[in-house]
Amino acid sequence: LDNTGSMGVDGKLDALKVAANNFIDTMIQRSGSDPVKIGIVPFSTHVNVGLSNRNASWISVPDDGAGQVWNGCVGSRDEPYNIEDRNYNKRVPGIMNTVCAAEVTPLTNDKYLLQSKINGMIATGMTYIPAGLVWGHRILTNNAPFAEGVSQSVAKRDKIKKYVILMTDGANTVSADLPGSGDHNSSDIARANNWTTSACSYVKGSGVGIFTITFGNLDNTIRNLMRDCATSKEYYFHAATGSELGSVFEEIRSSIVALHLSM
Repeated sequence: LDNTGSMGVDGKLDALKVAANNFIDTMIQRSGSDPVKIGIVPFSTHVNVGLSNRNASWISVPDDGAGQVWNGCVGSRDEPYNIEDRNYNKRVPGIMNTVCAAEVTPLTNDKYLLQSKINGMIATGMTYIPAGLVWGHRILTNNAPFAEGVSQSVAKRDKIKKYVILMTDGANTVSADLPGSGDHNSSDIARANNWTTSACSYVKGSGVGIFTITFGNLDNTIRNLMRDCATSKEYYFHAATGSELGSVFEEIRSSIVALHLSM
């Protein structure tokens, strides 16, 4: 979910919170016992993986002090691992002295926890779409960094479907510094768009369905990028207003339920 600074104007973040809360409420009927699990990845310039992961084996974070502090924000590994979910011997770089969106919520069926996390989202930072999509995919797997998902073999055996819903209210405005620090403060937007396309292809290739949503007054460039990212043209939606955003989330919910019932 896009949590960039532009989401803080015209009531957009409030509309997103209402739409996402309603989606969670209807997708998860019985908190703690429903088989449906949902995770949340707020993204802006970076993604916040949480301070509790500071010493995890898949991340590299310098010590605080000497004028630097870590707030949970992470950047990108070198190509192709900036997109891919493997080989975490090549660690994710922790980005110092920066503020990022609200912390990632791993997969859970506790709808009250999910809704509290939605309500705690804040608008800050610039737009780097690949970060949101890459971490959205990572929380669906059974491997670190987040291992609450099931393996592909178990998903196939038990007919479990995995989906990412990727929502943005703007085009990429920053890019990853690769090769380099892995920070997302570079300005090569063409590379950011190419990495967006690569991430979309990688996630779809892993068997995960992608629904995409563009929100607000956006030009055709970002709308086309998100349309192409979706699993099919029927999986892409545009919401011009907050009320339309709620309808889009409900349409996606209905699509997921219909796909499940048709299996």
